[in-house]
Amino acid sequence: QSVSELQAALSAWEAKATAATERQESELGRAEGTQSKLTAEMHTDFTEMRLRLNATEARLEAADKAQEEAVERRRQQLEDRIRSDVALLRASLEQQLRQGRRSLQT
Repeated sequence: QSVSELQAALSAWEAKATAATERQESELGRAEGTQSKLTAEMHTDFTEMRLRLNATEARLEAADKAQEEAVERRRQQLEDRIRSDVALLRASLEQQLRQGRRSLQT
């Protein structure tokens, strides 16, 4: 082979090597872009999940508080009813006692 043939072969090989390198760099760039996109999507998904979790926690806390308040109101109602019933029973017993004393006196 002549020098010019060897130079031509070397030039052709360099062109192929350069093209292959450029293809690999292009593919790497696309892969890095895809990775960046996926990372951004994962971050967005994570942020959305955190926001939903925070909202759910807030709703549960509000529901717990509402339930505690309802229990407290019911307890207060029952205490009030018991006090009222005791007062009525006391008044009834006192009236019966007075009537009993009157009947004993007569």
